[in-house]
Amino acid sequence: MRQFSLLFLLFSASSLFGHKDSLRQLHEAAGYFHKIAVLDFHKTDFMKWKKDIKIYLHSNDDAKNMDTNTAFQADYLALKMELKQIVNELNELINTINIVFVDKQEESNMEIFIGSANECQTLDALTRFTIQKNWAIQHCQVTTDGNEIIQSFVFLDLYRTPNIRMKKTLLRKKITQSLGLFNELEDNKESIFYAGFSEQFEFTNLDKEVIRMLYSTCLK
Repeated sequence: MRQFSLLFLLFSASSLFGHKDSLRQLHEAAGYFHKIAVLDFHKTDFMKWKKDIKIYLHSNDDAKNMDTNTAFQADYLALKMELKQIVNELNELINTINIVFVDKQEESNMEIFIGSANECQTLDALTRFTIQKNWAIQHCQVTTDGNEIIQSFVFLDLYRTPNIRMKKTLLRKKITQSLGLFNELEDNKESIFYAGFSEQFEFTNLDKEVIRMLYSTCLK
């Protein structure tokens, strides 16, 4: 069992010290982290990447070459740009590992596919049980001790997801969840971890703090 209350204090002290509401902010961030990152409420176990994340974006020729529906083509291009933005933001928040793009699938440890459910199943057979009921999914492979994420797959349905705002929301959510922040909540509609219907595709300050906490040097 990991005792991380003190680590939270050490981690957050530099940014919160001197603010009259620092204790309230610290308590809020620590509580939110526990809800989002901890897998078992009665324990303090969490997962994270300990090596650089190397992203391979699978091509979607249907979307790129689509002449009959330019809306899907535009959405695909917008989502590729959004993916780069998400990675840039995460790299600003995380200083223990880097997130980079690679050109070859065999060099990657995180695969992302934006396209159809049927085509996704040909890329990753594990998705066949959940893909028809979800517009986006992610799953991770971990080490035998359950502490380190070593492989991840993220899928976003380009065609069934209703609009571009929700597509951006789900893309950001699933990538962020694949970092080890798996849980969703119903008590913060502005958060990227909100469990309900949302078109919020930006990190809140609390979301950012949770990501920083998981990937701080204090939490091994």
